[in-house]
Amino acid sequence: MLADTAADRVDLLPDDAQFVFDINNALDEAGGGDGGDLAVANRKTFPALIGTGAGMAVGRVGPCGLNTFHVHPRSVELQLVIEGRLITEMVPENGVLDGDGKRRVIKNEIGPL
Repeated sequence: MLADTAADRVDLLPDDAQFVFDINNALDEAGGGDGGDLAVANRKTFPALIGTGAGMAVGRVGPCGLNTFHVHPRSVELQLVIEGRLITEMVPENGVLDGDGKRRVIKNEIGPL
């Protein structure tokens, strides 16, 4: 985080393997809970992301599992379902209204690719 340029940041990671995030290992280390597992690649767990503004999480949600309610101000979350189905719901920021002038709620059911 203290590097002056993007080139300086890359120089601090001399091993090419430092640019690979092992999702399977991260899921194993996460240990999981009753509802599933979550592996997070962010600047703390994957220093190659510092300065990129990017991050990623891979999760396994068990039957009837729930991803904790959370927010991503001015950011996005993408959901890819490999197996089963996922029901999603989100409320955009204040001021986003539906056709009836009520606060918009976006709901979807997502299945495997």
